[in-house]
Amino acid sequence: SYPVRYTGNASTSGNTVTIATSQNQDEANNATQLGTVGDCGVGTATRQTDGSYKFTLSHKASYITFMPYYSKEELDASAVVTQINVTAANGESLAGKFNFSDNGLGTAISSSSNSVTLTLNGTTPTTGFPIPKAATASKNAAIMVVAPGTYSTFKVTYTLYDSVTGTESTISYTYRNIKCNAGKNQKISTDL
Repeated sequence: SYPVRYTGNASTSGNTVTIATSQNQDEANNATQLGTVGDCGVGTATRQTDGSYKFTLSHKASYITFMPYYSKEELDASAVVTQINVTAANGESLAGKFNFSDNGLGTAISSSSNSVTLTLNGTTPTTGFPIPKAATASKNAAIMVVAPGTYSTFKVTYTLYDSVTGTESTISYTYRNIKCNAGKNQKISTDL
């Protein structure tokens, strides 16, 4: 058997992982982009009787799924979420280049950032994910990769675009002591 490291789709290093500060998602509840923005994992490849090897990855990044909604009324037809930004306290590394070993992510070694921005469905202000009346993954689950850790201050800022008025606005919420575990998904459903 042999140790296996997955350090991302485009990575050329088995000893480092880069979690992107700028991430994009084209479709709600679709995580195919994670391998290009910091997803990583380790495993053990074991030789089978036919000579092939099999392994299962234990993911070592952490994931946050945002499902904002507006409980008072449906906004699907008029307003969309175009970006989600997360900012942790100074000195707390959500993203950057990290050491990586068979144990997973280590310390940030360069480009450390306490902020990650997820752009939804392109870069123009008229596109984005809808805002349903209740948290609905199939309509607007937005998935971000961050480094595992407990973040003392965790500010989430949603950028909204209203096609009726043609205006852009932001709504922010601050959470305390958010714990993001390696290989796990932290769900944040916010009633805007």
